[in-house]
Amino acid sequence: MRRGNLFILLASIQLLVIQSVYAEIKLPALVSSNMVLQRNATVVLWGWADAKESISIDASWLTAPMDLIADNEGNWRIEVKTTNSKQPQIITIKSETSNVVLENILFGEVWLCSGQSNMEQPIKGFNGQPTFGSVMSIANSHNTNLRLFSVDKAASMTPLNNVEKYSAWQQASPESVAGFSAVAYFFGQQLQEILDVPVGMIHTSWGGSLIEAWMSRETLGSIKEVDLTDVDLDRGN
Repeated sequence: MRRGNLFILLASIQLLVIQSVYAEIKLPALVSSNMVLQRNATVVLWGWADAKESISIDASWLTAPMDLIADNEGNWRIEVKTTNSKQPQIITIKSETSNVVLENILFGEVWLCSGQSNMEQPIKGFNGQPTFGSVMSIANSHNTNLRLFSVDKAASMTPLNNVEKYSAWQQASPESVAGFSAVAYFFGQQLQEILDVPVGMIHTSWGGSLIEAWMSRETLGSIKEVDLTDVDLDRGN
């Protein structure tokens, strides 16, 4: 190999190594394009980056960017005030190696919908368990001001800081609504029409799950002793 070619090869490898030292900004699944943020409130944006990395967040409704620095573990979070605007918003998150753009964000009402089979049943119904009025509801479901986010079933002994399996934020449509929780959808639809503001529904339920699984260890511990030694996380899968 010629000396010139060898130098170019070594320089390229060194550049790749230098670039790999810096990790790109990562966001939780819930913080993404098409999401709904609680209107006229203080909300939290958070994520992960390199330790002590400088980050700049520019939101379309703010007059100036917000600057922050990730902690020693690379965690970062910042509180942001929202407004009552009904216009789609944009958030840009920048660092030395990242330029993340979140688009089509709305301010409105955000609801977490969790529980067991009554909440889990989708609009299209289960086998042998149809949902009343599902066909017309699905056909007429187009609504850009109703947004849906679903968390897939996953068990853990400890609270998780992110979800790995999910259906990302989507606008209500026949494609996104059919498999979504019927209770959550009909409630969100009615709320959106009555209040005339965007609505975000976050669905996380598990039919047949034990009520203890939905309680924090601290809350449950005040009622009875908690022993997770022999808990089967695959139960019901």
